[in-house]
Amino acid sequence: MSPDAPDSPDAPDDLAGVAPSTHPVGSDVPSGAGLRALTRRARKGHGGAPWYKIFGDLYTYVFTAAIAIVVAVQGARLLGGGINTDATSQHAALVDPVWLVLVAALAVVGPTLALLVRLGPVAVGSAGALWWLPTPADRASLLRPTALGWLGLGAGVGGLVGVLIGLVGEPAELPWLALAGVGIGVALVGATILAQTSNASPVRQARHSRLVARFGDALPAVAVLAWLGLALTDPAAPALHPAIVAIPAGVLAVVALVGVLLRVGAIPGAVLRTRGARIGEATTAVLTMDLRALGRALTDAGADVRRRSSSLVTARGRMTAMMTADALLLARSPGRITNILAATVLPVAVAAAGASPIVTALTLVVGGSLTATALGAGARAGEHAPALDRVLGMSARATRGARVLLAAIVAAVWAAVVLGVLAVLLAGGFGISWLALALAVAPGLAGTGIITAYRRTPDWSKPLVITPQGAYPPDLFSAVALGPALALVTVLPAAVALVVGPAVVLVQIQVVLSAILVLVALHVRGVQKPGQPTGLMARAQAQAEQQQAKQPPRR
Repeated sequence: MSPDAPDSPDAPDDLAGVAPSTHPVGSDVPSGAGLRALTRRARKGHGGAPWYKIFGDLYTYVFTAAIAIVVAVQGARLLGGGINTDATSQHAALVDPVWLVLVAALAVVGPTLALLVRLGPVAVGSAGALWWLPTPADRASLLRPTALGWLGLGAGVGGLVGVLIGLVGEPAELPWLALAGVGIGVALVGATILAQTSNASPVRQARHSRLVARFGDALPAVAVLAWLGLALTDPAAPALHPAIVAIPAGVLAVVALVGVLLRVGAIPGAVLRTRGARIGEATTAVLTMDLRALGRALTDAGADVRRRSSSLVTARGRMTAMMTADALLLARSPGRITNILAATVLPVAVAAAGASPIVTALTLVVGGSLTATALGAGARAGEHAPALDRVLGMSARATRGARVLLAAIVAAVWAAVVLGVLAVLLAGGFGISWLALALAVAPGLAGTGIITAYRRTPDWSKPLVITPQGAYPPDLFSAVALGPALALVTVLPAAVALVVGPAVVLVQIQVVLSAILVLVALHVRGVQKPGQPTGLMARAQAQAEQQQAKQPPRR
């Protein structure tokens, strides 16, 4: 019998605890690295492109990444210039750059943590779950390349974020901030990987992951609230050198790296399959340019969540039932509530921090875009699976009308609060013109959220547009940039009012834009019957049912 066989007393320790295999007793058990090498050779044998094609792909990826980094760096410099630190300036900053660096780091760490927890990060796709996991190969050497790749990605992204934060807050301490970003990125990724090795049950582990992801979603709102509090209280910044953060972050990164290398083989197979399915869903959404599917993959709870039943006292008919369902969906989504809170406080915090009216107007556009996206949650759920539309028997136009009305009510509250506080800070008072402007912008934001939710996915059956970055469908812009573009158009009159004042002509323009957006949101392409599916998956299911009905019955 071979000394490497699983039943041999001299078998290596990395096979301890592995279920007995169906291999013959005399066969050699491949290691995880050998199994990966075998997979690479099989994939190479099925590939049709020559090896030198990789240089063209690398050139495209590196060039695109370089352009993105340059744009991000220039944007950070402009933002750092817009938030003036000169005490003699008209718009002098009230927040010390040290506080600004800490707040920006907190705002970045939260979404990063939530993304890592939801994606795994170590996972195995459907093919790996079918062919790799059942084998008696060493799981540690099988998963170690994936873990190291995620750690490298965390180091790169963390270093880039540290550079951008340094350009905004403390350009003189750029190297130390970059090192701190690298350490924090590696430590975060390592901590999430080590959390996957827990011996808890899958249900309990999913519950813990959901709580950590919600905590990460809430950190940006906490950071914005902290920024507002710092701007109002103006406390003295601690005399901390970035090295005080960079050195402990580096130590934590080394500890996390060693722990991952030692414990990565203990990740259960069920966790690898679950996270792999989510990564596959997100990858498919990215490749098909479907941002709605990508949002579902990155924000879904991942399992059925039990909630307390609601009495639904506001549901008095089909219209109010639809509005009640969307309101409950919004109230039971902590991530969307956090986005609305951050969108409310962000322009106020920027204005209170002494930023110029132009920078404040830009943050108002960002806040309007976040609010419109959050208010379209019910419409996106209905577009994906129109179960409630079918049960209530409502037409597509009536369904959109109910959702626009609810979104307009919430948007009116948001606009009144934000524009009211900004008017007091920048214009010295909140008058009837500001109130009219707030009430006029609310339907436009509601229409933007509904239009974005019901937009068509890119049609890959049409003739593709050939670019140096690859081939894309002709309607890619409407599928990717429609939401931010409409949010910019909607909030533009209110943003201009922050600079020049709430003129009557701006209120009139705002009313016209909002009316147009509401009419477009209520417009339905073609004749829509009550309960007819509108989502991509629902339409595919309806087509499959029609084809099955046309088939002759079996005898």
